[in-house]
Amino acid sequence: MRICSVRGTAIECSPIVLLAFPAAFIFGAAEMFAVAFLSLSVHELCHAYIAGRLGFDVVCIEIQPFGFVARLKSGSLSTVGAEIAVAAAGPVSSIIMCVTAAAFCGRSTVANELLSCFCVFNGSIAIINLLPALPLDGGRILRAVLSVKLAERTATTAAAWCGVVIGACMTVLGTLGVIYEGLNITMPVMGAFLVSAAIKEMRSRSGSNVRAIIRRSDTIRHHGSVAVKQTAVHMSLPMGEAMKMLSAGCYNIVLLVDDNMGVRGSIDESMLLSGISKYGADAPCIRLFDRYNR
Repeated sequence: MRICSVRGTAIECSPIVLLAFPAAFIFGAAEMFAVAFLSLSVHELCHAYIAGRLGFDVVCIEIQPFGFVARLKSGSLSTVGAEIAVAAAGPVSSIIMCVTAAAFCGRSTVANELLSCFCVFNGSIAIINLLPALPLDGGRILRAVLSVKLAERTATTAAAWCGVVIGACMTVLGTLGVIYEGLNITMPVMGAFLVSAAIKEMRSRSGSNVRAIIRRSDTIRHHGSVAVKQTAVHMSLPMGEAMKMLSAGCYNIVLLVDDNMGVRGSIDESMLLSGISKYGADAPCIRLFDRYNR
């Protein structure tokens, strides 16, 4: 549900969160709710601010039951450095808020409890988000670092699997804590959410190679250079399968080979991307070559 727009960025809120507002007052948790809402707002707005300063498009900020999410335009983060900067902005803001609140703790007996809560909450948010697990900020940083040497799809898979493993550990340990120590259910619920979100990232990793192509294009446009890699495939191979074979950090040229191992022609990665958009991932590569050589 859209609430408003800030400098062209839509602010959307889940109906569940809207129901949480009156519930927080009814059950006497208004102060904790306010702390969480303010902290998460600043955290996510910092992501959006840094992305905007770097010239990228922030489509919307979603207020969800388990936190806030800044949605960037697909493929807009064109460099590893930019992805790391945007991902790190949130945890850094949380750390700053935690340290600031800690500095003021003890100066006022009235606000001391609220400041302590603010400090602990932001410290926890920073630590959790820095875990090397997609879709957390730490996972996005890990994926960006891995993509320097690995294919973007492989880097996404590795970071997402970290999310599954860490989430599963949180779920198991948290459940044991609830059963034997009487702890609250926050940790196992967060763990289950992390596993679910990580699996979703793996299912959507098909866009990883698209981001890699955009990065290479951006490097070349700024008078940089990238290595060239040639890969030979059968001309009947579906374009989607050919896309999976592209290497990160290289400008890819795909040679189309017939049954007699003769080279029928070649296509580059931008042609392949355009072909998938026009004909679909199941269309054979030779169809794309024929299109460009009529």
